[in-house]
Amino acid sequence: SSGMSLLAMGLNVSRPKAILIDAVLATGISVYAIFFYDFTSTFIAFLSLMVAWVAPWCAIFAVDFHLRRGRYDGGDLLSDDGGRYRYGNGWHGYAFIAWIAGVIAALACTSADMFKSPFADKVLGGADLSIVAGLIVSGLVYWLLARRELAGE
Repeated sequence: SSGMSLLAMGLNVSRPKAILIDAVLATGISVYAIFFYDFTSTFIAFLSLMVAWVAPWCAIFAVDFHLRRGRYDGGDLLSDDGGRYRYGNGWHGYAFIAWIAGVIAALACTSADMFKSPFADKVLGGADLSIVAGLIVSGLVYWLLARRELAGE
């Protein structure tokens, strides 16, 4: 799939060459990360910060699933034009607003090695509540914004 990503980015080569380029790049980066750099600490720090965007996304998905009572139209989900889930140019404004609010809340409550927010450090005593804050804020904001729109589905 990484080779396909290279092609999608506009690399004008055949698919086998894209896979070869990807394999060489991935191998080189992996060798550097494992043998010349503290990969484990960096990876753990990356995962610690990744929850700042993943937790809000999960909350929005869960609330959307609840509001729709688990009923999605498979044909519209798989249609080329996006069907009724396409919204405005592929963006669902309420979901995006809720996601941004959740990311901000999660980052405000982050106490990871790479980034410690002043709020988490001073008010929360160094506790990392980024997952909880991201889940609650984005889920609540999405529910408040989208509940009327999705009530009929």
